Amino acid sequence: MLYAADCRGRSLVVTSKGPTVEGGIAVAPRSFGRYAADLIAADEVTGNVFAFDSRGHVRLVVASGLPAGGDTGVEALGFVRTRLSRRSSAYLADLGSPGSPTPGTDSLLIRRGTDLRAAHLRAGDLVVATEASARTLVIRCARLCTVRRIGAGPVAAHAEGHITFVSE
Repeated sequence: MLYAADCRGRSLVVTSKGPTVEGGIAVAPRSFGRYAADLIAADEVTGNVFAFDSRGHVRLVVASGLPAGGDTGVEALGFVRTRLSRRSSAYLADLGSPGSPTPGTDSLLIRRGTDLRAAHLRAGDLVVATEASARTLVIRCARLCTVRRIGAGPVAAHAEGHITFVSE
């Protein structure tokens, strides 16, 4: 179920028929093509990335093509919100998870601005990473969406939640 809540604590069901999603959910910026202002979320079991609009309609943004499954598939996501410089950074939590397919390190995975710029990231891009090993893609949507692999984290990584971009 997807709910909308207002600042007075009132909630409304947006949809009760959406796909199961988990992890970093984010609102798409205006520059994200036909999915602008939609809630974007990933399904680690299938590797699909979905857009939920305000009327409760759900559309497939992309099938990631990355490894999928519980504790394995696409889990973390974040939008690049501003122009990136050499002093920018991207952050992703690596949860320690003994007994999982990847144990994690209880640390923070960091990519510096030089790497981000070398990946040709720009404002409006969606970056997604798998839970296992933080395999990472950039998704750029205009009329059509393109998907490009841009890296991976440590093999032991157990990435969770949001990818946060900081520009200095």
